[in-house]
Amino acid sequence: MKKSILALCMIGCCSLSGMAFADASSTVGEGMKEMKHAASEYKSEMQKDLMSAMDTMHKKMDASMHYVNPDKAFAAGMSAHHQGAIDMAKIELKYGKDPEMRKLAQKIIDSQGPEIDQMKSWLDKQKSDDNDNKSDKSDK
Repeated sequence: MKKSILALCMIGCCSLSGMAFADASSTVGEGMKEMKHAASEYKSEMQKDLMSAMDTMHKKMDASMHYVNPDKAFAAGMSAHHQGAIDMAKIELKYGKDPEMRKLAQKIIDSQGPEIDQMKSWLDKQKSDDNDNKSDKSDK
């Protein structure tokens, strides 16, 4: 009897943890929808520009997840991330007033541009191997 109760408790816990994971996954999706909805409510041009830059960055980063090869996924995702940082830094230079933040924004532009070039160049070299560019299950 005790073993049956223990087994039922274990099954219940596993079921609940699976439901919690599914709920957490849907919560993340809902959070993104809420964030996008809230973005349309911003009034200032600076807020609109920043949200536009972040939305573009997130879409490009998401697209990089189609790569099965971890090196390609990293290079594509980080290129998008770095470009988003550069776009946001340019917005800081356009609207920002604080000298420290403006200096940091320029430093981001100067340092991440060459890194994007390096990653894109590396990705271009990998295109010669068409067997593992995107979503190839045999790619490891």
